[in-house]
Amino acid sequence: MEKLNRAVGLCVFLWCLMTCLPFQGLKAQGTSDSSGSFQLQDGDRVVFLGNSVFEEDLRYGYLEFLLTTAFAEKHVTFRNLGWSGDTVFGEARSYYTSPPTAYDLLIQQLTDAEPTVVFLAYGANEASDGKEGLVRFREGLNKLLDKIEELGARTVLLSPLPLLPSSLDIDRDEPNSILELYGNEISAIAAARKQRFVDIFHPFQQLDASSGITTEGVHLNEKGYYHLSRIIAEALGLPSANTSIDIRIDEQQVNTDLSISNTQLSKDALLFTVEATGLPFIAPQSVNDGEASGKIKVQGLKKGYYALTIDGQPVASASAKAWAQGVEVPYGPLANEAKELRSLIFKKNELYFHRYRPLNRTYILGFRAYEQGRHKEGLDELGAIVAWLDTQINRRKEPRSYNYQLTPIQ
Repeated sequence: MEKLNRAVGLCVFLWCLMTCLPFQGLKAQGTSDSSGSFQLQDGDRVVFLGNSVFEEDLRYGYLEFLLTTAFAEKHVTFRNLGWSGDTVFGEARSYYTSPPTAYDLLIQQLTDAEPTVVFLAYGANEASDGKEGLVRFREGLNKLLDKIEELGARTVLLSPLPLLPSSLDIDRDEPNSILELYGNEISAIAAARKQRFVDIFHPFQQLDASSGITTEGVHLNEKGYYHLSRIIAEALGLPSANTSIDIRIDEQQVNTDLSISNTQLSKDALLFTVEATGLPFIAPQSVNDGEASGKIKVQGLKKGYYALTIDGQPVASASAKAWAQGVEVPYGPLANEAKELRSLIFKKNELYFHRYRPLNRTYILGFRAYEQGRHKEGLDELGAIVAWLDTQINRRKEPRSYNYQLTPIQ
């Protein structure tokens, strides 16, 4: 059985190698240009490096999903190296064995990920050292940025999150003033090095914390990560998907930001094709901001009731009068495909987590590898599966067309 498993693993590895090779030569070099909208290119490898802001997102995957679908036509891979409690010195990554030191391990993990773009989230834990720790933090952050630049990657730096109101009876003003100070330092360093900076501190202070976006004011929950992704997307200038469609039959006119083709408009029925550029970024159920649907308005229909299908799947029905005023239409099959894509992202990230952070690292890779070092081969096979999932994610997100049809209900 062990030989069979190894054979299967080898086959998966070779298949992934052949599939991924065409993109390896397209590795983009880092750039100091932080102007204009943020772009990802074919072959980019995005790494999320930092503290719990990134590790906790493994539960939800909103940020990776948003970036994945925002560049649906690009083949991009993502690696999450977030580590709760971490600092720019890699202090949370320490193991019993040394070498490597905690910082050496951070650099090794970053290098092994072969990044072309690094999202960096540090400063929250370092802020516990107060104003006196700013000099040390500045030196550590610049040293880490030097390494990222040496690897040929560009960086997007995030500010720390603020402490938000919660049921805990604690003083937040003083800690938040320190966190803001560290955020200002990060902003200044980003500007000096001509790298992108995203302020998430102040936007989160403006959100309604009573709506439930954190765990006791510290760690974001699913709703919080949804808002975090939206804030980062806006800061990076990523286009927001406006799926509203305004159809005027008498004028044979379709007004929308979407790409529409094969239009057949009559007072009795409608048929048109939407060329989707990416899957929708669907809000969690706890968020009610209209992001789970798009509005379709149809003026000029004959009196009666009409049903809308997307690729043959019923999604909405209403009277001609209601359609003329506009009907909120669920994403239908697009929502299903978005869920399947998120599922693939979850699985890929779970396997990669166990690949780069094996539970018994000391026994498999450390000074006691003579006991269980044979399992390193299993980690290599796990890496092959992760690479295979990368290809599946890039295929799943590729733009496609959807057929919309509005017909009368007899």
